[in-house]
Amino acid sequence: MDLGYVDKDHQVGQTGTTVRPALYVACGISGAVQHRAGMQEAARIVAVNNDADAPIFQIAHYGVVGDLNDVIPKMIKAVRGGASIEAAAGERKAD
Repeated sequence: MDLGYVDKDHQVGQTGTTVRPALYVACGISGAVQHRAGMQEAARIVAVNNDADAPIFQIAHYGVVGDLNDVIPKMIKAVRGGASIEAAAGERKAD
């Protein structure tokens, strides 16, 4: 939002919208408390972040530590090809 790619109407979090989707994919999201307030009730949370200590991993059901620019294309390829995401991207199940 800060760079102008999307409007503030799409902001998820304490000052934005609360969402409860079946699947929430957090790409490069650190997981600040304000953001988590708007998405932590999602049925399944998949987090991709290059910081293994990012707070998003505390609430994620599945987490991948890596650069989203490398991981996301592999995840898309796996889903389209029917392969497991774990095999394509290297899954780390969050506790």
